[in-house]
Amino acid sequence: MRVIVDGEPVAGTVAGLHWPRLEAAGIGDGAHGFDVALPPSLGDGGMHAVQVLAGPDDTPLRTDLAFSAGVAAGSPFAGTDFIPVDLAQNPSKRDVTQAGQSGTPADLPASAPRLAASEALQRPSAQTRGALLRFVQGARGVTWSSYAPRTATAPQWLLAAGCIAYFLLAVYLTRRFSFFQDDYAILDMRRAWNANAFLVPDNQHLLLTFLLFYKLLFVTVGLGTFWPYQLPVFGAHIALVVALYVLAARRSGRWMALVPAGLMLVVFPGYEDMLWSINVSLAGAVAAGLWALVCLERRDRRGDIWACVLIGLSVSTFSTGLFITFAIGVGLAITNWRRLWVVGVPLLLYALWYSHYGQSDIVWSNVSSVPSYDLHIAGYGFAGLLGMSSSVFGSRALIVGYPLLAAAVAWLVYQGVHRRLTWLTIVGVLAAVGFWTGTALARASYGEPDASRYLYSSAAFILLAGSGAVLSRKLGVGAAIAIGLWALVTLAHAVLGQPDASSYPYFSAALIVLALAGAVGPGKATRRAAIALAVAVAGVAIVSVGLTPLRGYATERTTIDALVRVQLGATQMAGPAGDPGYVIDSRFMGGITVGDWLAVVHELGSNAFTPSKIEQMPAWYQHDADATLIGAEGITLRRAVGPPAGAACARLRGSGSPALLRLRIAPGSIAYVTAARGSAVKVWLRRLSHDFPSQVQEVLPAGARARIVFPHDASSLPWGLQLGTALASPATSGPHAMVCLAGGDAATAL
Repeated sequence: MRVIVDGEPVAGTVAGLHWPRLEAAGIGDGAHGFDVALPPSLGDGGMHAVQVLAGPDDTPLRTDLAFSAGVAAGSPFAGTDFIPVDLAQNPSKRDVTQAGQSGTPADLPASAPRLAASEALQRPSAQTRGALLRFVQGARGVTWSSYAPRTATAPQWLLAAGCIAYFLLAVYLTRRFSFFQDDYAILDMRRAWNANAFLVPDNQHLLLTFLLFYKLLFVTVGLGTFWPYQLPVFGAHIALVVALYVLAARRSGRWMALVPAGLMLVVFPGYEDMLWSINVSLAGAVAAGLWALVCLERRDRRGDIWACVLIGLSVSTFSTGLFITFAIGVGLAITNWRRLWVVGVPLLLYALWYSHYGQSDIVWSNVSSVPSYDLHIAGYGFAGLLGMSSSVFGSRALIVGYPLLAAAVAWLVYQGVHRRLTWLTIVGVLAAVGFWTGTALARASYGEPDASRYLYSSAAFILLAGSGAVLSRKLGVGAAIAIGLWALVTLAHAVLGQPDASSYPYFSAALIVLALAGAVGPGKATRRAAIALAVAVAGVAIVSVGLTPLRGYATERTTIDALVRVQLGATQMAGPAGDPGYVIDSRFMGGITVGDWLAVVHELGSNAFTPSKIEQMPAWYQHDADATLIGAEGITLRRAVGPPAGAACARLRGSGSPALLRLRIAPGSIAYVTAARGSAVKVWLRRLSHDFPSQVQEVLPAGARARIVFPHDASSLPWGLQLGTALASPATSGPHAMVCLAGGDAATAL
């Protein structure tokens, strides 16, 4: 719930404190009390309108109940009146309430209809807590109050605009994307509709929810168009951002909630989980876990049921969901163990799956590497929140990441000592540490603590822990100005084209420390102007620097995906003439073979480029297509005795260096090549390329004979054959090589 004073959120918390004296007094079960501290700046001796909003919809609590609290001697709130907002706007109603005619509780004096914010409010008396508890218990079913500041929805509109901007940017950057790496393994091995297709783990991960989505698209959309496969990963990222906003807004207000939500929205160093369609599993698992937290904070049976369902989706989508599920379970055990069934049911189902299909990827020899690996992955996670990734800055990103990590640890220790840690912060911290440690145990031997997919999840858990804090205005101003000053340097480097300058991280770390030391301006107007400037500059700077790895990944993926589609187009040209066991590309298609791909095409369609499209592409794509055709059809020099009778022949002659002979050869033909004594023959082939490659493909030794078989395949395009030799002397008599063609359309082949 949030406390609103004069239309501005000033405090927030969760009504989850247990007050034994309330329970003993028969006021509910004593489990819904709350304790907030108001900013000292409100102790100005004036009158302030107060409103308390509860629940995910910010439902106003009833204001016909009175607040009363004594003011201790010397309190900064002495002489200040805090009036429920409806009473402040309607003096006649206030007078009635003062007369005790509006249902003022019997345990409160009828002549005290005001909330006097004081030390007693920070540590509520039994009477005040009883009134607050009645407010919470009476919130259900209450309609919206007529009091609603016009700016209340502005943060939501800003967040919506940011999400739309991200969506349009992502659509633009991925407009030429196609399937990539692990996608082809799914196409190859998961086409069947049986239990194994859904439940066999992929790299030890259960991908049930993701596989169901992909397979539904296989049979409805096919492979001809790819944009439907991209939409869910964009949606998962936006859902995660909105969940962070909702969780933070309940504690620190809607404006302050834009900080974690905005940072997560533009955490561009986590580009793999923001743009790669298959990583909807990673982003979706975290998003489902965060929305489970939103539902849990409803504190009713319906919310718990939805939370249970969402946790089930999380753990069945990717293993990252296990870490946030474990953290939620610990949080529930601390606050209300009777609700542990919410995580118990999904974990039981996961255990049943694991007992039959599960595979552990934990390498126990990695235990010794856990501390250093956790330190590195956490440092890169914090640096990524400010747009810094190792792909641009290398290990220098840690110069900013480590101080932020140290500051976060110090803040946690301070909050823990003063018993101010909220359950949401505990959940976020446990999820982050669990994720880092689990990744270390499984992947430390591979390195990559700076991997984009790890940075994304780290950033989400870090911001989740931060969202659990009730941020004061002073802290908010300091953080905003700190980020703003950091962003000025960032933007300067981006404009100057030096985002990887070696001095940049040092400047960033120094400015953050200096800004935090003297961030708060002398007046309210100064602070607001500073916040506005800092947020604006920070947004531009973080996006500018963060766009570097994002655009770099998009460019690389566009190039690779086009290359893969070229190779697949060549594979389909080979058709039945291709070797079914030939591996098309082990780098980007996971070892899928010609036979595997032709089976996929027969069942689901194809995303491959057509021959006419390949002929319009740059030369290096065409050469790669020809190389795929040559490999798939096994076109190579083979030993031969000599050409058959009646074969059409041509001779390679010339006195220059090198001498060349070029032929057009129809599919179904056989070329017999004979090299003269003393002259080795170089061989080049092409089909979709406009020019022969610069690199020699094969060499026929001097005096040797060989044949080249050009089989009938799925295309009628002719082959090009080029023969050449480097002469040992400036002039020679007689041919250096002879080529004879048999079969096919030999009459027009030369």
